[in-house]
Amino acid sequence: PRPSDWGKMGLDKRPLLIAVTSRRMLLFEFGYRTVKGACFISYEDILFLEPPKAQMLGTTGPIKFGLASGRVYRVGFLGPLFSDEGMREEQRLAAYLRALGQRFPASPPPSALAA
Repeated sequence: PRPSDWGKMGLDKRPLLIAVTSRRMLLFEFGYRTVKGACFISYEDILFLEPPKAQMLGTTGPIKFGLASGRVYRVGFLGPLFSDEGMREEQRLAAYLRALGQRFPASPPPSALAA
């Protein structure tokens, strides 16, 4: 995590929201009651993508992806265990990311690791 992700009680609970479309991945960074920043990543810019794997209690593991710019992202999911609707949405997103992951290599190419 980045230093800006840490709060008084550890990691902030909702620092990032992920949305996916048929053409891009959208990342929204949240502050208190507002969006602090947004990033839209075209799938054409992604070199590799390791989709999330299922974890215990129906939760989702982290997703890792690297961009042509050399940046590598690892994003974890904080599943809403006590919300059936929230868990269904998380599992739906994870299934979509696993299907999307088939378009890309599953591990970083050596050139991405050297950057």
